[in-house]
Amino acid sequence: MNNKPDYSSFFYFNPLPSWVYDLKTFQILDVNQAALAHYGYNKTEFLNLTIKDIRPSEEIPKLISAHTDIDKREGNIFFGVFTHQKKTGELIRMEINGHKVDFLDKKCIMVVCQDVTQEEEQFRQLKESEEALRQSEARFRTIFEIASLGIAQVNPANGQILLVNSFYESITGYKVDELLKMTFVELTHPDDRAKDWEVFSKAVRGEEDYRNEKRYIKKDGTIVWVRLHLAFIRDEKGAPTRTVAICEDITERKEAEQRLQNLSDNIPGVVFQYLLLPDGLDALRSVSKGAMKIWGYSPEEVTNDIHLVWNQTKAGGDFEVVKLSIQEAIKTKTKWAAQYRSVLPNGDVQVHLGSGTPNFLPDGTILFNSIVLDITQDAKNKELLAQASQLARIGSWELDMVNEENDDMYWSPMTRDILEVDEGYNPSLTGGLEFYVEDSKQRIKKAVEELIKAGREFDEELLLITGKGREKWVRTIGKSERVNGKCLKIYGSFQDIHTSKSLENQIRVILESIGDAFIALDRNWIVTYWNKEAENLVGHKREDIIGKNIWDLYPDAMDLEFGRQYRKAMETGETVHFEDFYKNPSGLELWLEMTAYPSKDGLSIYFKDITERKQADIRLLQANERFEKVTEATNDAIWDYDVVNNHLFWGNGFYTLFGYNAEETKPSFKLLESLIHEDDRERIISQAQRFMTDPALKDWYEEYRFLKADNSFAFVIDRATFLRNNEGKVVRVIGAMNDITERKNFEYQLLELNASLKKYARELEISNEELEQFAFITSHDLQEPLRMITSFMDQLRRKYGDKLDEKANQYIHFAIDGAKRMKSIILDLLEYSKAGKFTDKPEKIDLYDLLENYQLLRRKIIIEKSVEISFDRLPVVESHKAPLTQTIHCLLDNAIHYSREGQAPKINISVFDREGFWEIEIADNGIGIDPQFHEKIFIIFQRLHNRDKYDGTGIGLSIAKKHVESWGGKIWLESKPGVGSTFHFTIPKQQNDVIMITKTSNVLY
Repeated sequence: MNNKPDYSSFFYFNPLPSWVYDLKTFQILDVNQAALAHYGYNKTEFLNLTIKDIRPSEEIPKLISAHTDIDKREGNIFFGVFTHQKKTGELIRMEINGHKVDFLDKKCIMVVCQDVTQEEEQFRQLKESEEALRQSEARFRTIFEIASLGIAQVNPANGQILLVNSFYESITGYKVDELLKMTFVELTHPDDRAKDWEVFSKAVRGEEDYRNEKRYIKKDGTIVWVRLHLAFIRDEKGAPTRTVAICEDITERKEAEQRLQNLSDNIPGVVFQYLLLPDGLDALRSVSKGAMKIWGYSPEEVTNDIHLVWNQTKAGGDFEVVKLSIQEAIKTKTKWAAQYRSVLPNGDVQVHLGSGTPNFLPDGTILFNSIVLDITQDAKNKELLAQASQLARIGSWELDMVNEENDDMYWSPMTRDILEVDEGYNPSLTGGLEFYVEDSKQRIKKAVEELIKAGREFDEELLLITGKGREKWVRTIGKSERVNGKCLKIYGSFQDIHTSKSLENQIRVILESIGDAFIALDRNWIVTYWNKEAENLVGHKREDIIGKNIWDLYPDAMDLEFGRQYRKAMETGETVHFEDFYKNPSGLELWLEMTAYPSKDGLSIYFKDITERKQADIRLLQANERFEKVTEATNDAIWDYDVVNNHLFWGNGFYTLFGYNAEETKPSFKLLESLIHEDDRERIISQAQRFMTDPALKDWYEEYRFLKADNSFAFVIDRATFLRNNEGKVVRVIGAMNDITERKNFEYQLLELNASLKKYARELEISNEELEQFAFITSHDLQEPLRMITSFMDQLRRKYGDKLDEKANQYIHFAIDGAKRMKSIILDLLEYSKAGKFTDKPEKIDLYDLLENYQLLRRKIIIEKSVEISFDRLPVVESHKAPLTQTIHCLLDNAIHYSREGQAPKINISVFDREGFWEIEIADNGIGIDPQFHEKIFIIFQRLHNRDKYDGTGIGLSIAKKHVESWGGKIWLESKPGVGSTFHFTIPKQQNDVIMITKTSNVLY
């Protein structure tokens, strides 16, 4: 039994009218009792209304306008004061406050309405009275005194009471003449004066309305709680000249709150009031002592700072969930409930269960009377149970047998879900039995009776009809709890097995309805299934076969083709198909067509009698009605041509695929021929005639274009079977057309793309060949004049060098040097044009051997510059040797070439084993490169230094980049000026790449 308090009634018994409506349609979705009483409708009538229906037509534009920017507004939404119409036609004035909420999966607004008809009327009368005061003081006094609230005029400068009605006497205990000698400050409780002055001051300045709850000290010394609403009468400059105060006695409500506080301090968990204020802020008040256990803070601490609580919820990760649940409760005006995690100040993670009921106060404040409980352990247990139940679709049920006259039951949420009944359904034993179909009802009824009477437990698979009228198979298990032989309780589980049971039944129906005999064997050759057709063919009843070894039943078949093929299928796992003649000892002779499908559980065997194969055609003619049903279930355009009677049947596919009207179109073979594209028609008709005349032809397959109802053509595949009588004449043709237009269009596009790519590839191949020839010829032809220039300049220097001045010799030097650099550039260009073109096949390359070769080739400069090359371990990779060697040599040359003056170059080589590729890293301590030039250095002829300081053509790194990218790798660098550079490049892995561990530290000099 659940002893937790239920606060859900707070919404429905809220004294202020409240309802929830759909933002899109303005349809009212839920309403509380106060609204029904106030407007005079019953609940059904109210829920059939929109919020437009309760307003005069002239108020509709104002209603629409109030929702113009509703998406941008959050928190409490003050819509204003509207005129509403009761069921009787009476017009009333209602002040509307609302909150956006999600209700029934819709974006909604939950509003709370306060009838200000009397208040407005009183204000109106008050203003009219003031205006008419000079004409009729007596009339003003009458209106002033009959007011049902305390009304007073006050001097805003000092709070002096200028005018007060007699109702104020019952509130304060003072007579009117005594009140006129007092100020409101004197009436106000000392502890409330500071806050009251703050609110009053803001109202005087026009910053907000004055709406406040505070305490008065009555004449007899007792305390009374009041709610005050002040209106200011201002001069033409906006300065307040008089204040009109309306006062309501709320002492009873405050005393109830205090009683609730006393009660809440003794309730497990923390009890509190949560307030959403009209300005969008929120706060806690009336917090019970349980705050210390639940939140780790005292009631005073969380009252002063609500963020102490919200921060715990945010740390738990469920802040948005809680906020949305509060908004939903406001929107639907229903009980708030949320389960969420909180992280306490000491670091403990707790699961909290919060519950509360929203109350909509006249000033727009929404107050939740709430409780939060620590359900950490319960949540863990329930989560495990819920996960298991959800996965297995298992619910539970229970019936208390102590009270024999009461058969009310408990059903778990999953049980209700399986039976498709809502939370409001009251389960009972007699009512539960009515869900079952008659046969299942009798079985479960008997099982329950025996469980109660003798304690005989049951486990039944039953068919029922759910609350939504759907058939469903369930498995229910029943047990009992007994003392001294007396049944105190019966209980059990309830599982949804509809999918598996339906599949089982469908398979059984299929296996029993198919024309082939079907048997199933396990891996020990035990018969596990034997369908009706197998009984008919072989003559053995299933009850005599099931559970027995097939070779014990048919020992003679073990050495025949049957036995050999079955063993082959079982051993190889391959499907076997064969035909064989069988004669059993009883004299039964059959030609059988056999197909055996192996699985991990055994063999599934289909076989049929083909002794009279032609009888299959007769059975096909007799199954015409079933054929028509099949055509309704398929997406293909099924057609059936009765040749004898010249009748053509079209399935639904002709209407769904090709758009023809089933009622208007009368199918005929001539119509079918006329709809074939004229370019395809002769070919298709010729093929059809060939199949009609040649008895050896049976299965027809063609592709052609078919006219649709919208005059467009669809590409179709048409498959047909020609059925012949005993004389070999075609009596029937059954076909199926499938629309393959989309596939054909794709094929045409693919062919066009392939042709385009082939053309582009050939053009590119020709262009590359021409460029290679051009590069070779150009380099050869350009080198010849350079050799001539160099030769003649050299002869000029030897023959006339002593006769020329220093300037002339310098010019000769410049010419020779320029020619040499030009030759170097030409050779590099030729090398660049060849980069990325592999003539060799990938081979295994030991990077350690490659570095040793480099040491021999560059030995002179390595010794001159005291170069140190180090590495840890190097792999054997599979790649193109020439370009890989050139790339590594280029990067090592670059590191030596651009070393810092006066400092020996140090180069470290590292290789990293990445997923799918090798990453090679070459780091130096050279001059470094500014990051802004990291991409520039890989561009051909891009140099960062003068030739006087560092020679070269600026093409080496371009060649390296081209090599790396050609084998599918990437190259990049990291560098800092004055510190050094690190070049990285990658080599895709091949299947045979290995790590060769050489020495743990290697240094080459």
